[in-house]
Amino acid sequence: MLLAATAHRLGASLLGLGALGAVLGLGLRGRTDSPERKWPLVLVGVVGLVSFALLTSILPNLLHPKDLERLSAQLDLSPGWPPPFPYFALRRTHWLQQVELGSAWLGLVCGAVLLWRRRELRPLVMGLVLPLAVCLFPLWRGDVLDMGYRTSLLAPLLAVPLVLLAIPAVRQGLRPRPWVPALVALALVPLARFGFDPHATPPYGRYRALIARIPQPLPELLIAHQGVNFLYDHVTGHEAMAWAPEPGLDRTRVGRLVWGVLDGEWMAYAPIREELPLPVRLDHDYVYVREDFFEAFLARVREEGDEELLDRLADWHNPSAVRPASLLRNRD
Repeated sequence: MLLAATAHRLGASLLGLGALGAVLGLGLRGRTDSPERKWPLVLVGVVGLVSFALLTSILPNLLHPKDLERLSAQLDLSPGWPPPFPYFALRRTHWLQQVELGSAWLGLVCGAVLLWRRRELRPLVMGLVLPLAVCLFPLWRGDVLDMGYRTSLLAPLLAVPLVLLAIPAVRQGLRPRPWVPALVALALVPLARFGFDPHATPPYGRYRALIARIPQPLPELLIAHQGVNFLYDHVTGHEAMAWAPEPGLDRTRVGRLVWGVLDGEWMAYAPIREELPLPVRLDHDYVYVREDFFEAFLARVREEGDEELLDRLADWHNPSAVRPASLLRNRD
């Protein structure tokens, strides 16, 4: 669980919600231990919080106040109650995935049963119910790939323990053997291949061909849109990102894949400077250029006021925004 807090901020967020739920569960459970037995737990909790706060200044993937900037950009606090299955209408999903995500509601029901009938388990149950409720009733809405859809995928992981804990509470004397859930989980693993729509994946074959045509030597950093950037890093071992480079980066060491610019447009607006290498056509849509050439080209287009070309250059295929502070913190 502690590794999840360092692997991804979403994991750290869910762990934080779980910790908050556990504290609420302690309050609902009431006092069962003597104060002398609780002090070590309180001390461990305080030390853990202080250690986590110190690590946020060193490790880039932990929660940090600057992450609120990124979070606020994705929150949708408009009036209205999220529907039970808000993402089935936005994204093509296999019926098996719909059953899996829909079954997470059973975990919420089992959590309510446990809170009612198993007082001693309330801290554990609330530690699972609170993050599960956020996954089932997300405040993130509207986009096919938004945070709400991704958190909804985690709901079954939180629901399964609640269902297993609730079985003895629903029917006395019925206690499943520990190896049964593991066996069922292994049997369901092959169904994972049906959980995505293959038609929704990026055209990786085309992206591999683009990467293979990039002139050698490869740049220290490549600016490329989502999909290409991850594949480029995987195939070449070099760094790529779907953001515009920061002002302090050396433009002569940065390359870029530019989408949607015609050869005649490159000729019309190309900067007249001998030290700048010319664009290299990779296919009918993509061109490879050095970043200083691209920025000089973009400046010429803006001077000429070619709005139609500017619209294409502002498309998501051509990263134009610099990484926000939430992604840059604790990094040079």
